[in-house]
Amino acid sequence: EDATGQLTKLGLEAKRGTQYSGTIAAGLVASTDPGERARVAKGSTVTLRVSQGPQPSTLPVLAGLSTEAATKAITDLKASVGATDSVFEGDVAAGTVISASRQSDAGDVSQGGGYFEGMKVNLVVSLGGIPDVAGKSVDDATAILKDKGLVATPGEQTYSDTVPEGNVI
Repeated sequence: EDATGQLTKLGLEAKRGTQYSGTIAAGLVASTDPGERARVAKGSTVTLRVSQGPQPSTLPVLAGLSTEAATKAITDLKASVGATDSVFEGDVAAGTVISASRQSDAGDVSQGGGYFEGMKVNLVVSLGGIPDVAGKSVDDATAILKDKGLVATPGEQTYSDTVPEGNVI
């Protein structure tokens, strides 16, 4: 209403239009037609395009996609990837998205769903299973686990008929 009043005071007619905007809050004027600094005659009509907020979009199913494919699907919709957490999940191949959520409200969008341009989607990605180090030497097992970002501490020593002394059971 304030923008309409300002135009009326200048001797111009105001017409209302709408547009989506990821930067201008819903309900505020996002742009005008003609644009800023344009010359218009008194009595001309200026369209005030009022923001409807961000453009809605629908995310596809993200769970089960590779990290790269999920990132492309998200960015193709003009959204972006937020936080990416990596977890060990033996039933899911390394580099595969396990779940996805909207950063704005933590709503689950793993199976797809509504969202908005410019918003962020958080991903949980599988590191695969924890490596099986049974039968390896303690040093080798420790190195393998360290390469996966894990900390290994030797446990109690136990006797085995099948695993050589000093190796992990």
